[in-house]
Amino acid sequence: MLVDSGMKWLVLAGAIALVACGGEGPAEPVSTSSATEPLGTATLHWTLMGRADDAACTDERAAVIDVALVSPDTGGVLASFQEPCASFVTSLPLAPGRYAARARLLDTNGEPRSQLVELAPFTIEDASVVVQEIVFAPIASDQARSGSGV
Repeated sequence: MLVDSGMKWLVLAGAIALVACGGEGPAEPVSTSSATEPLGTATLHWTLMGRADDAACTDERAAVIDVALVSPDTGGVLASFQEPCASFVTSLPLAPGRYAARARLLDTNGEPRSQLVELAPFTIEDASVVVQEIVFAPIASDQARSGSGV
């Protein structure tokens, strides 16, 4: 299921609130940023074995990239969303803090079309832009079928 851009921002606003509150702790939210403090941006670029064209997604039967934004401390999912595979880029506004992410490509039935990729933790600072590059490989069974397995 694709999440429309309005819903993605709503989910990310919830994730920002969760991070700002620390996820656990006092009942009163503890804000780490003011309403006027600028958000940072995490930008994800991806390719399929180095290819970034519509045919690459079609060849791998990949419909969407499925991304989970996670806490690097607990591994808990803060937010998740999907973008069309052929977009090859997405940007997320985030409150200052530490994040990590994991991503994989899925087909139209929600079945994996790539290995799960764990992105290293990254830090968002006020108005900063962090770019993460992802190179997806096909799932092992596809490599074996095509004779290109290691």
